[in-house]
Amino acid sequence: MQITILLAAGGSTRIRPINKIFYRIKRRPLLLYTILVFEKHPQIQKTILVARESDFPKIISLVKKYNLKKLAIIIEGGKKRQDSAFNGLKAAAEIGAKKGDLILFHNGANPLVSPEEI
Repeated sequence: MQITILLAAGGSTRIRPINKIFYRIKRRPLLLYTILVFEKHPQIQKTILVARESDFPKIISLVKKYNLKKLAIIIEGGKKRQDSAFNGLKAAAEIGAKKGDLILFHNGANPLVSPEEI
């Protein structure tokens, strides 16, 4: 299985008051563009989104509105990026990742990744 862990639990300290993952580009939140890159990639089976708990309602709304099928779970991030990454790895085990599976980490606020890079 090939899983993406999108890290989107940061504090957006340079862009306040809005969380940069919800900054609108062509009337859609930035995070959606990032999710869609992995949603459309044929080799990615599941995506785990690590986010701030306070953002869960907005993210769940996006999942429903855009019928995102590969987003398997949304989990809470940690105090630091490394803690968020570790939470993502634990969630990967919960959704069925096994030894030998490929797990890709990506920054949720960076939608400009090509299928070839993935």
